[in-house]
Amino acid sequence: MTTNANFSKSILIVDDDIESLSYLKLQLEDAGYTAEINASIEIIDLLKVKRFDLICIDMMILGYSINSTGEKTQNIRFDNIRFEKTGLEFYRQLRAGAFTDPHYSGTPVDVPVIFLSAITSEILNEAGINDKKLMYLEKPFMLKELLSYISKLIN
Repeated sequence: MTTNANFSKSILIVDDDIESLSYLKLQLEDAGYTAEINASIEIIDLLKVKRFDLICIDMMILGYSINSTGEKTQNIRFDNIRFEKTGLEFYRQLRAGAFTDPHYSGTPVDVPVIFLSAITSEILNEAGINDKKLMYLEKPFMLKELLSYISKLIN
């Protein structure tokens, strides 16, 4: 169901499963959102210069570079931050302001985040995370669940 209010909402989806990315992008665009996809967490410069209303990220994504043929090529570093752990480390760095740039009006540190993961949500409790702008959706999930979470966080 497309609503005109969604067209101004920009969502970044980060997952190392390229097929899932393409599917989610199409479904979110069908729902009226602007969706951008990325198959690795090579998104720091993007977050500095582009404003997203919400980020969906695979909690267990590793810091791999994706080459032009879609293959994982290497573990990567960003500005002395090594993302070999998970999307959880990315989240912590995001909230700490590691990806903000005073010269640009990019994505704010308090942007809503939805973790997409096959790991149970208990990991957030174990990590001591209590954030009203963070939701967790366990894979596999139904598209209407994701759309409901997005609506709760940004509409």
